[in-house]
Amino acid sequence: MEWLIGLALPFIIFGISNITSENKRLRLQKTELEHSIKTIENIINLQKNTPQNSENGTLDINIYAPNVELNEPSSRQEFVKKAVGTLHLHHDEFIFLSTTQTRNIKLSNIIKTDLFLDGLRFYLKNRQKTITFTNLDGPTAYFHLMNLFNTMNQKYSTYRWEDNEYFISELTSIVEKLKTKLDKL
Repeated sequence: MEWLIGLALPFIIFGISNITSENKRLRLQKTELEHSIKTIENIINLQKNTPQNSENGTLDINIYAPNVELNEPSSRQEFVKKAVGTLHLHHDEFIFLSTTQTRNIKLSNIIKTDLFLDGLRFYLKNRQKTITFTNLDGPTAYFHLMNLFNTMNQKYSTYRWEDNEYFISELTSIVEKLKTKLDKL
């Protein structure tokens, strides 16, 4: 009987370990979605309270995250941390600022984006290596905002978005989708 317990014990420990890691992943995913929803709701409130005759209007958008890690692949590794700094998302570009590295990434130059629980990876025009930002709170918000900003820039211009109500309704739609996803977790 003892041999049976000895044989089953590793499987029991493995099963408990898997359940614990899955619970941790779900908690992280819920926290990330909650943070993303809050970020987008703050932008909605800001847009609703911005006077329409304002010079900056809807383009006065600067979302930022401190302590973000810039990672780029090397010949030997997929991720090599290049710097830690602040990542800013404006209406037409991402700007990464640190004491050792600066990156300007035009939204129109992003070919593909991979979304992770704590980061984003960008595939860019005319660049072979990807750029990955990790340790990012609310990467889902950044992902959806980047796509919406790109759409708005194509529909209007990068200098003045003329339809604030459309912008707010699109943001509201994103929040509803994220809340639905959160409820399913």
